[in-house]
Order: sequence, then C-alpha cells, then structure tokens
Amino acid sequence: MRRVPRGLLENRGHLRHHLDWAGGRAANLLPAWRLEEDHPRIEAARKAVSELELEPIVYRRNGFTNGYVTAGKLGVPTIIFGAGDEAGCHIVDETCPVDQILTACSFYALLESKL
Repeated sequence: MRRVPRGLLENRGHLRHHLDWAGGRAANLLPAWRLEEDHPRIEAARKAVSELELEPIVYRRNGFTNGYVTAGKLGVPTIIFGAGDEAGCHIVDETCPVDQILTACSFYALLESKL
C-alpha cells in the first residue's frame, strides 16, 4: 500500500495508532512474528491436524492477519489456520468450500483440547 485511501482512518483510532507515517506514506505498517517449529502451540496444532487425518504442514505465511496484534504487539504465541485457498482469501468474491469450513471448525475444537 503506497497511500492510505482517504477516509480509511476516520473513526479508526486503533488503526491510526499502528501506522507509522513517513512523508505521507505508510512505513513498517504492522509488526511480524515467528514461532519456532517446535513451539508447543505448533506441536498442538500438528497433533490436531493429524487427528483429522490430514498432513500437517508448517510454513511461514507472507501476508496480513490480525496476529500482528496478538503476537506482534502483545507477544501471545499465535498460529494461523483457516479454511479455503490462501491465495483467494480476503478478495472480492471470496469463496470457500463448506466442507473445508467444517474441517476448520473440527480443527479448532481439537486444538483447544491440546493446549
């Protein structure tokens, strides 16, 4: 994002707080985070995925999530897991197969039991 669209920051003090302006452009927009692959939260997620008879895949996501607050700002160990194709998320006409949403719900329930 080179410039924040006009009106985006109106009535959004929380977002304004996280922007670092440099010459009218947003710089260092959001803090990143990383967990080591042997972190207990990732191990719990692997176990939950395995119980669903899926292959657990751990990788670094390049993109934006609200994890910038929980992990980047607050230091709470955070993982990302969701239904659908990552390349097609948060776009116009986003879609997601219902069976993947149901699988994600099962994962969340299993993950909670592993933490």
